[in-house]
Parts: sequence; structure tokens; C-alpha cells
Amino acid sequence: MNNLIIYILQSGTILALLYCVYWLFMRKDTFFVLQRFYLMLSAVLSFLIPLLNIRLSVGNSQTVYSYLLETIVVSPDELAVTLKENMNLYKILATGYIAGTAFFLLRFLFILGRLSLLISKNGHTVYTGVKIIFTHNEAAPYSFFNMIFLGSEITDHKKLEIIVLHEQVHIRQKHSVDLLILELISIFQWYNPFIWFYKTSLKSLHEFLADRGVLQEGISKVEYQAMLVNQTFEMQLNYLFNSFNHSLIKRRFFMMSKSKTNRIALLKMILVFPLAIALTVLFSITVSERITAQENPVKSTSEVSKQEIQEQDQAVFTVVEKMPRFPGGDEARIKYMVENIRYPEAARKNGIKGTVYISFIVEKDGKISTVKVIRGIGGGCDEEAFRVIQNMPYWEPGKQKGEPVRTILNIPIKFDFKEDVKKPEQNHGTEENQSSTPSEKK
Repeated sequence: MNNLIIYILQSGTILALLYCVYWLFMRKDTFFVLQRFYLMLSAVLSFLIPLLNIRLSVGNSQTVYSYLLETIVVSPDELAVTLKENMNLYKILATGYIAGTAFFLLRFLFILGRLSLLISKNGHTVYTGVKIIFTHNEAAPYSFFNMIFLGSEITDHKKLEIIVLHEQVHIRQKHSVDLLILELISIFQWYNPFIWFYKTSLKSLHEFLADRGVLQEGISKVEYQAMLVNQTFEMQLNYLFNSFNHSLIKRRFFMMSKSKTNRIALLKMILVFPLAIALTVLFSITVSERITAQENPVKSTSEVSKQEIQEQDQAVFTVVEKMPRFPGGDEARIKYMVENIRYPEAARKNGIKGTVYISFIVEKDGKISTVKVIRGIGGGCDEEAFRVIQNMPYWEPGKQKGEPVRTILNIPIKFDFKEDVKKPEQNHGTEENQSSTPSEKK
């Protein structure tokens, strides 16, 4: 569950970073085709890059434990409460995210349903090779794939010709595909304000490209701009569809009058592309420390047999297509830890705290083997962590290409405690009240 939260946060951060690059370095230029390509590519990469999970290891040791499970925090009196609170937080976040995603998915399907109903209700006519649907309302003209929707029947032939020409550019350049892809991404990134910035910027680029296409057909710029001003300024039916976007008229006029960007700006844009991609790839790189497995100070009651040692020569995977899973999932694993691990009294008395790193192999049949303390803190904490991991039930084994494989995992177990709060000396009250915790006293 927490892996889902981490993924969507990483994806959202990458999306925000790539949009900032566009806003800072590209939005004022007139390379509209390149800008469109950048926005679409960056939006898709924001989903893919966190999945790469590139891992780099540092240090001189040869033994690398690259896949870490979630850290378990052990506190003498607060272990169960702390872990339950963390799990509740994960549940709340995940539930809220899933609910938002479901809402925007239903909203998307509802809009498509309205569009389908509009087409079936009004039918279409063919004009200069394209389908035109007259909706008999005041909505601004818009296009969706190979269909053009007009808010009312336009009797002015010249005006109709320019509008259709404008929408044909959207159709020819397949702008609806861009918007559809971005809309699907926004269903999963609904919580991220930058996805809405993406949609606004992409629609603006579509309008700039359509304006350029109209002017390249020989339409007078003055005549075209006059028609834009006179166009009925009503809200378009839906954000999915390209339209004669009245909210951008001022910027569109400016872009029509602006000369093409010079070569220096083009060079800047070409350099920005790889730089932006390189920066975002950094989000998928995890630097893990190479930790040498120390000699295990724990004497196991069941020594590893020679046959088991020989079996260790088989391939052991660190990352596989389907990672091993504790029976019941992460929540069940944490519950197991809550019910079984204890903070050693000796460590508590001597103020020993820190993180014990345990590595273990999940065998092909799910059995736990080769448990090692790869970094310990003493005070009995190493033995306690070793005991709890060694006694874990069989896991669901990891799989590579559909086949179970031996997989090595590394789990950090953090032993920490809070200093006992000294109770104020009081001579009144019952013995029961005096022995109550500070939080229970008024």
C-alpha cells in the first residue's frame, strides 16, 4: 500500500519538475510543434520513470542487499500503537487516492457518454470532407477526432469556412489524441495541480498551431482576428474537445504577430530536452550502501546443513518481476512483528538504540533461510531481530518469468525508545491514580 503512495508521489514530483522546465524555458517561444512533443513526452515519462527503479551501490564491499522492506520501528511501550497508526495513515491516503481516481474516471466516462448521445441525437452532415454536427446551442465550436461540433447553424459562408478550416487543423494534427492521453493521465494524477497546468498549456499550443495553419492557408490575419473577437464567447461543451478557445484570444493574437523564434532559442530548447530527462531519471535512482555481512554473532538452534550450503550456490535474485510477499501482505507482516518482537531489557537499561539490518532468502517454496545480521547494534537487539525473522512463516516466493526463484531481502528493524517521564511527587490520591501514566492524569 505504501509502495503505491510512494509511486504516485514520485510520479507527481517528476510531472511538476518537467512542467517547470517547460514554463521557465519554452512557453514564450514559437516552436509549437517541439513544445507539444515535449509536453506529451514528459507527461508519459512521469508515469514510466518511477517504474525504472535504477539502483546504484556505493562502497568497497562485494555483498549488496539492494531491496529493502519497510523499516520496522520497535519501541518498548508504543510498538503496536505506532505501527497501527502508520498503517491507518497509509489506508487513509490510499483510500482517498482511489476514491478520487474513481470519481474522475466516472466523470470522464460520463462526458464520453454525453458526447455519444449528442451525436446520435443530432446526426451529422458532411462539409468539405468532414463530419459536422450542429448542436443547436450556444457552445463554442470544437472538434473531437474527425468530427466538428458547431453550437448553432452558421449562415455566413465565409465565417463557416474559416471555422471549419481552423478545426480541420486540429483534426489533421490529431490534437484529440493528445487531449485524450492527457485526460487519462489526469485521472491518476488528479491530486497534482501541475496536471491541470499541463492541460491548459497543451490546449493553448493546439490553438496556436491551428491559428498558424489557418493563416498559412491564405486567410487574412485581420479578418481572422476580427472573426475571433466577434465569435460568441460561451463555454465549450467539454474540456476534452478542441475549440475556438475564447479565453486565449489575447495570447493568440500576440503569437500570431510574433516573429519566429531565432536559432539561439532553438538551440536552448534542444539542450533543455536531455537535461530535463536526465534530471527526472535521477528520481528513479536509489543509492544503496554496500553492507558486508558480518559474522553472525547469533548461534542458531538449527545449524545450516551442508546440503543447504550447497543450495546457496543456486542463483539468488535481488529484484524480480514479482517480489516475495508475506502471507496476507504488508499489514500481516507488520502485525506479525507487533505480536512477536520485544525490546531487550538489557538494551533498554543501557540506552542502546539503533537499526539492525537483517538479510534473508525467501526460497522457491517460500521458506525463510540464510538469515544474517548484516549490521547490528548489540545489547540483545541483534539476537531479537534474528529470532523474529528466522521464525517467520513461509512467504509467497518471488517469481521471475512465472517461475518461483530464490530472492534475497533486507529488512531494517529500528530499536528506539523515549526516556521515561519522571512523575511529580505527590502525596495525595490513591495508589492506583499515582501509578497511572502521565497522559491519564489531569
